[in-house]
Amino acid sequence: YLPNMMNFRAKECEVEQIIRILESGVRGAINLPIFSDEAQNARIQQVVQERGIALAQTVHSRDKGNPIFSYQSDVYTAGAIAAELLWNILGDGGKVSIFTTQKDLPFYAAGIRGFRDAMQRYPLDLLVIYENYDDRQIAYHATDALLRNYPDVRGIFVGSANSKTVC
Repeated sequence: YLPNMMNFRAKECEVEQIIRILESGVRGAINLPIFSDEAQNARIQQVVQERGIALAQTVHSRDKGNPIFSYQSDVYTAGAIAAELLWNILGDGGKVSIFTTQKDLPFYAAGIRGFRDAMQRYPLDLLVIYENYDDRQIAYHATDALLRNYPDVRGIFVGSANSKTVC
């Protein structure tokens, strides 16, 4: 069992630690992290495949590895629904912003894409997308910057389950 690790900007030592755990004789792993660095993902995936480690993923999807089960959300649709909901709440539309964990990770990118695609049907104007890496300090400073630089912002879409960092 490997606990869910939400640090997507992995340091080399973190990848090495994950590999050591996988090479220690574990027979299964739950929620291996997916990093933005594809070379790091490939190294971890290679160990999983070579050792025949059973893999279970929830929410995030690995393209390879044949997990024994995978539960995923339709993140694209969730983003589209968020845009519609925000438009309904605001009534007449307005300027909005997106906060996400890391926009280049496929999971979060799909939610942003869904939000942006749906925005075309509503009078919403996207000001800026902030990444906060689920870090409270980064989220605080980004939220402060949004409110200072765009005092006319009317709504925020937090495209991450960890919305408390922005709140």
